[in-house]
Formats: sequence, C-alpha cells, structure tokens
Amino acid sequence: MADIHNISEKLIEEYQKSIDEDDKFNHTKFSRLLSNKYNMVMIDGNIHFFNGKYYQHLDEDTIRQITFLEMPQIKEHQNREVFYKIKAMSINFEEKKLEPHKLVVNNGVLNLKTNELLDDSPQHISTSKVDVYFDPDAKSETLENFIKSVSDEDEHIEKLIYQIIAYCLYKENFLEKTFFFYSMGTKNKNGSNGKSTLLQLIHNFIGRRNTTALKFKDLGHEFKPARLMGKMINIDDDMDNTFIKDTGNFKSIATGRTINVNPKGKQDFDFIPHNKLLFAGNNIPPASDKTYGFYRRMIIVPMKRTFGKGGYKKELGLDEKLNQPQVMSALLNKCLEHLPELLKTGEFIQVDESDQLIESYQYENEPVRHFLDMEGNRPIHPVDGRAREVAYEIYRQWAKRYGYEVMKVHNFTKELVRLGYTVERVRSPYKGYGIDFYHKNSEVLYDVAPHDIDDKYNDKTNIIEPRKGSNLYKKIKSLYRE
Repeated sequence: MADIHNISEKLIEEYQKSIDEDDKFNHTKFSRLLSNKYNMVMIDGNIHFFNGKYYQHLDEDTIRQITFLEMPQIKEHQNREVFYKIKAMSINFEEKKLEPHKLVVNNGVLNLKTNELLDDSPQHISTSKVDVYFDPDAKSETLENFIKSVSDEDEHIEKLIYQIIAYCLYKENFLEKTFFFYSMGTKNKNGSNGKSTLLQLIHNFIGRRNTTALKFKDLGHEFKPARLMGKMINIDDDMDNTFIKDTGNFKSIATGRTINVNPKGKQDFDFIPHNKLLFAGNNIPPASDKTYGFYRRMIIVPMKRTFGKGGYKKELGLDEKLNQPQVMSALLNKCLEHLPELLKTGEFIQVDESDQLIESYQYENEPVRHFLDMEGNRPIHPVDGRAREVAYEIYRQWAKRYGYEVMKVHNFTKELVRLGYTVERVRSPYKGYGIDFYHKNSEVLYDVAPHDIDDKYNDKTNIIEPRKGSNLYKKIKSLYRE
C-alpha cells in the first residue's frame, strides 16, 4: 500500500470514544472517523482516500491495511463491516474530478501543462505517483544516445518514442491510441533490436506500482482486467500469435470509456481506464475485428536496428545505466518537452513506415481478402458464382499452402458477406437439389463438378442459368444493364 505510513497520527483515542457503553465496537462511528481522516472522496465513480501523496483506490485489501495500521486488534469480520459501512457512506462523499495534468513526483506535484512544481496536498486530485524527482536542469547523454540508437537514428521515430512516454504520464486517453513495438525484417526477428530495453526503461520510469503486465488476450478475460484499476500503463513485452477473439475492452481502454471489471471472488464494479497499452513482439496476432475502429487505435513503432550478432554492438549493463535517478529526471524533462505539442495538435507525429505497417497488418489480418486478391486471376473466379463447397475448398487449400489458419466455413461466409457477396440457394443439376452459391458480380453460376476445384472443368458446360423471374436473375440482369 503506497505511502500510507506517512500518515502517522493514530485513532486510538477516538476509537475509545467509538465504543458504546456495552463495549461493542461501533462500526458506523469508526467508519466515519476513517473517512474523515483519510479524505475519502469519489473519483470516476469509485471510493478513493488520500494516502499522504495521492488519492488511492479503496478496496477490501487497502481498508484492511488502514484498519491494521490504525487499530491492530480489530477482528477480520469487523474489518469487513467497516468496509461495507464506508461503501454505504460513499453516497455522501464529495465527487472529485481527476486532474489528468497533475503528476505526483517524489518532490511534489508537477503540473504537466505549466511545469510548475506544487506542494503535496489533498487539493490536487491525482491517483498515482511516479518515483522520479523533478529537476528542470537534469540531462542525460546516456538516455539520449539510447533513444537515438533504438530509433535507428530516425528523427521521426525518436520523436514518436518520446511522445509515447509523455502520453503515458497524462491520465486521460484523449489521443485514443495503443502502441506496438514491432521487430522489422528477417534479420532481426530474433528480437535483438532494443525494444526490451526500451520497455524496461518505460517500466522503471512509470514504476512497478503503476504497471500491469496483461497479455493482449487477457484484456477480454473475465477477471484479469480488474488489475488495471489505479494503474497508468500495461506492458505486454512478448506478444504471442494467439488469435484475438474479443477486442471490446481493448478499444474501450484505448479510448478511456467506462468498462466493467469483475475481480475474482469480489463484487464487480465500473471504472474509467486511463491506462496506456504497450505491446512488443515479432508478430502482431490476428484478430476477429476487421473494423476501422480497431485499426485506427493502433500505432506500430518500427524497431529497425539490430544489436548483437550481425548488427550494432550491444552496450553491456545498459538497463542499469538507464535506471538511475538522474536519467529518470532527464526523461521526465524530455516528456515535458514533447507533451505540449500532443496537447495542442491532438496527434502523434506521422511516421510513414508505421502507416505502412498498419496497412500491411490490416491486409494480413484479412486472409479472405488476401485470398481473393491472390486467386482472382483464375480462369473461373475462386468465389463469385461458385458453389459454397467448391469455393471453400479452394480457399482451404490456399490457406494451408500459405500457412494461414483455416477458418470454419460459416466464418468464411461471414467474411465474404462483409466484402459484398451474397449467398444464393439455387438447384444444382449435378447434385439434384438446391445448394448455396456465392455471388457478387458474376453473370452466371458454376455448378459443382468433380474437377471444378482445379479449373480443369472450365469449358463452362456446367453453367447454371438462374430461373427467370427469381431474385438472383433480376439481380444479375440489373448488374449488367448498368
């Protein structure tokens, strides 16, 4: 529990007054004393208390620590009752609005907009503290050389990295972005490109208490997102290639929209996330989400430089050299240098390679579109006008050939519908009954035949003319009248 020992005054005397004449512990009076002493308020709909430096989220664990500090002899069932009494009282607590530009540091409260250092006070509404001293004169050649090196001496990427770290300090997700540090090229797919050292620097700077390490897939987990409460950043420094089924929480966290979390064994609650999401890996996993809203929340940071064998020389002990108070103070100054532009423009610097990587990921994340582009020059289109079972078999063979995970036929159909295809039920002379065909622009349908998949049976003798007057017939005729 952060810094609670800084509040030294005890409640022993007041506790005695809270005992009724029959020597029974008075939960209500004791709860009220605690709420007054610890300046309990509501922030973003949740109870917080002032721990001497900043406002900390109050849960069952922290109330247990407070009551133990104030009254070691309190019993566990009394402790729980105090917690529930405080929750009941919270309806009367003052609602405070988080001040995203107030950053609590070791030597005060730093206004990120004015660079003014203020004294610690309950008047400043901040919910976290970084273990850094503000020193406006602090500089570090070690830091600057490292960032320049890990950026491959690309000024745009260097600026982007500083902007990302600065954004991590601001407790509002106003830019609605998440960050993927991506290994570029085959030469450095071993990951020796500095991203681990960079993320360790960010972790040390923001602090262990302010950091979680959930995997991308964990963001959609039933219980794990509760760990994000009260934290500033989440770092997944080794992304795996597991398919992402649910991106709902990912998008909500990126934009700072309220999410509901369910701590295991405890009551669920809502909170507004201010966490910045940082990921690193040699791959970005495929996702079920193909929407613009998913892709627009991503910034991919290209990590181009190779260190070690076949690349630039590694600097031994660099993590330790970077994890020094002077370096952290210098990094804070770099953040203060780059934050004003973010606040003014509302945009990160544009990096062309980053935009290209997003486009590439979007293409790779849509294998059906990729399949259509690659196979579209066949004598007969692989999908348009084809029977579903034939089109799916052509796709299945393509996916296996190029190393894609084969999606189920109903998901294949859903993707085609998203791309503008319709599914038409038409009688197949070959089968003798009605089957499903995919259709978009084709003037005809191609019946199922033994050699159809390999296009050997492409003399068009298996063409099916849609029944005159049918919806498909009218659709085709209208297409070719245009």
